[in-house]
Amino acid sequence: MQMSFDMTWILTVILLSVRVAVVIYASPLDAMGRIPSRIRLFLSLALAVLLSSTVDLSSIDLPESSLGLALMMINEAVLGLVLAFSVHCAFAVFDVAGRLIDFQAGLGAASILNPATNASEPLFGTVFILLATLVFFLTDGHHLFLEGLAFSVQKVPPGQMLGGLDMAVAMHDLGLMFSLGLVLAAPVLACLLLMEVGIAVMARTMPQMNVYFLFLPLKVAVGLLMTALSLKFLSPLFLQVFTSLFQSWDTILATGAANHG
Repeated sequence: MQMSFDMTWILTVILLSVRVAVVIYASPLDAMGRIPSRIRLFLSLALAVLLSSTVDLSSIDLPESSLGLALMMINEAVLGLVLAFSVHCAFAVFDVAGRLIDFQAGLGAASILNPATNASEPLFGTVFILLATLVFFLTDGHHLFLEGLAFSVQKVPPGQMLGGLDMAVAMHDLGLMFSLGLVLAAPVLACLLLMEVGIAVMARTMPQMNVYFLFLPLKVAVGLLMTALSLKFLSPLFLQVFTSLFQSWDTILATGAANHG
């Protein structure tokens, strides 16, 4: 019994595995970092095998040396990091909003220990990120994520070197991260700011009263209440964040393919 292997197909799967694995490993889609690495690896390999069926194998050139293979893999890793950066910017919107609310509500010194990453995370930021992850999967964002990976294979086939990436796209993602984060936290921040003005007036009229410790529990309660009330009206903003994520993917891939051409 003889078995034959298509080296072009194997090379395609290897390159796509690198691209997909970098996107999956570097993306914060697991929210709390509890997806085992073995499952991520198998998922990356399975997606690479499926995506290889959309590639025209006749357009793939085998590398002439191990150095050429290494350069191809580095190119795929760079593209995966660029795509993962946009995902991080999208989810960082909710982290920025949570940190702003934490600071204004008096919870800036408090944090939650994430046992998966051994990092301290903000209270409201953790709530927003978990909610954003839930909305992402409920609105079939994972389907768009897979479609985006397939689109990346069509625009930039495995083994094709990137001609250059427009840094304006990255700057736009960073600016959008802070602006949308501020918009997300604006209702709660406005209410807490009005409360701060009232506390300041009371502190001036009654200096003998320690207003900070007296009103700190009230600020926390108002922050929680306003956050709960505002979440009902923030669904369009959540969808806008995810829409901007895939729009940036489209711009990045179109730019990289155009520069190569």
